[in-house]
Formats: sequence, C-alpha cells, structure tokens
Amino acid sequence: MLRIGIGHYIIVLLHHEVHYA
Repeated sequence: MLRIGIGHYIIVLLHHEVHYA
C-alpha cells in the first residue's frame, strides 16, 4: 500500500511538472 501511495505521489508530481512546463 505504501509503495502504491508513493508511486501515485510521483505520478502526480510528474504530471504537475509537465503542466507547469
């Protein structure tokens, strides 16, 4: 569960970076 949560957080961060760029 924790690993899945971290993966989701990384995906959200990547999506945010792409959106900002």
